[in-house]
Amino acid sequence: MKPVLYIIDGCHNCFEVRRHLVKEEIQFDEINLLHNRQAAKELKRKAGEITAPVFIQGNIIIKDLNILQVKKTSYGNNRINM
Repeated sequence: MKPVLYIIDGCHNCFEVRRHLVKEEIQFDEINLLHNRQAAKELKRKAGEITAPVFIQGNIIIKDLNILQVKKTSYGNNRINM
């Protein structure tokens, strides 16, 4: 299952995080919380709050500019350097 990046329109940090993930060639599904109310409810359940950007991969939840630490390994997997 691909990681998910939760964003909202007009969010500068969301733009920066998305640009970083694309540059790192990390595949992810993007969900705009303003356009998907069900996803907002799910994010609150998983992360404890509705905020953006949030990157979720399995049980790992990374919020805001901490997402810029996500890197891709040479094996094609996503790895988090925190």
